[in-house]
Amino acid sequence: MIIALQPFEVMTQLCAVNSMLPSYRIIAPGTMIDSAHFRLLIGEKLDISPTSITGIMIGGHGHNNLPLWNSITVGGIHLLSENSSIGKSYDKENWNQLHINVNQRQEEIMKIKGTEVWSISMASSELVECILRNKREIHTVTVNIKGYYDVKDDLFISIPAIISQNGVSHLITTKFSNHNNENEFATIIQNIQMIIKEKLNNI
Repeated sequence: MIIALQPFEVMTQLCAVNSMLPSYRIIAPGTMIDSAHFRLLIGEKLDISPTSITGIMIGGHGHNNLPLWNSITVGGIHLLSENSSIGKSYDKENWNQLHINVNQRQEEIMKIKGTEVWSISMASSELVECILRNKREIHTVTVNIKGYYDVKDDLFISIPAIISQNGVSHLITTKFSNHNNENEFATIIQNIQMIIKEKLNNI
């Protein structure tokens, strides 16, 4: 089941509670959209096509997202090998601004169009194709991370996962480039847990 309705984290959790499906068959586009904006902005900064760039964001779609600086490669070269201060407060190239710009760009789209339907539809169709053709591609999707990152209960959040004809066939745990990233992700998990609890209590 692909959930194309926001907020992804809440809606996937709701479906998991109320459906008979195993959690590995319940997914949402999550930070696929954020990651696409992230790569686009990296490309603009470096004046390189985003098709030659890898780079992902995890967490929640929107302001609860987190860039993984150690995931960025340009033509196969890890960006951190060229600038080890990327993502840190003393980074002279100010890469942290890209994180801010990703969220600002998404806000601008919402202001102009009033919706993210197009980008959600594109990401969802990519997942549909991946499942139907058993492509086993890796995408940052909203999935159940129970048992990972010290999460003991069901919690749907975006991390990299292999998507196959069975849904989520494997979760890919993230190695953070620094303790700040790790602490930020722990905070994001707590924030999303609170949001889900609040939303579900109001239903």
